[in-house]
Amino acid sequence: MSKTITIPEELYEKLGREAQARGLTIEGLLEQVGRSLSLTSPCPEEILETLRQGGLSPLTLDPFSDLIDPTVDYETVRRELADRTFTPNLSEIIIADRG
Repeated sequence: MSKTITIPEELYEKLGREAQARGLTIEGLLEQVGRSLSLTSPCPEEILETLRQGGLSPLTLDPFSDLIDPTVDYETVRRELADRTFTPNLSEIIIADRG
């Protein structure tokens, strides 16, 4: 599906210059922008490729990076863990360790 939009001439020229600088057409540039606005979380490979295309050299992914889930609300997880009761509780473990 495509839509026609009207934009100011100077913005169109700016888009043209930016697209040319990247070796793209205006349509190609807009497709790239559209992908970056995607509501889905990109996979690590897509992130690395985007960094490479932008001229950045990304850090190497550590062995635990695949354990990080960007869709998880870590604040919710933290609250759920805080609400749990553990037996024995931490203070009892510390007292027992001290002897």
